[in-house]
Amino acid sequence: MQFTHYAYDFEVNQPIEAVFNKINDVAAWWSTQLEGESKQLHDHFTVRFGETFYTIRVTTFHPYDKITWTVANSHMDGFEEADEWNGTRIHYRLHPTPTGTLVHMEHEGLIPGGVACFDICEKGWNFYLKESLVPYLSDKAGLPT
Repeated sequence: MQFTHYAYDFEVNQPIEAVFNKINDVAAWWSTQLEGESKQLHDHFTVRFGETFYTIRVTTFHPYDKITWTVANSHMDGFEEADEWNGTRIHYRLHPTPTGTLVHMEHEGLIPGGVACFDICEKGWNFYLKESLVPYLSDKAGLPT
């Protein structure tokens, strides 16, 4: 059986320009413990969740189309393979629709059975995307850690 990477698709009733800019406003929806920048190609930023952290490079930045973040360094507190996010890539692909913007998010390398953190990481992404980013993109407050 072949497993796929974690992915989540959603549509918001907002213009693609606003969606693109808000995804890059990481402190507003993922973690307020942000060091660095996430708003242009080659930026580096670190998000922290207690002892857990992810240091990320912006490796693709095509305005109003695609963003790729590559995890350069990570430490997940409580996991034997605390750096298993290293080298994974987080993609956001945006597509205009008649009523707004369709977002396809994929965490390449976050595979069920392939990484020890999959269940916890899936729950984390589900929260930050569904409960924080989607409302933030819809002009409500995000729920960053």
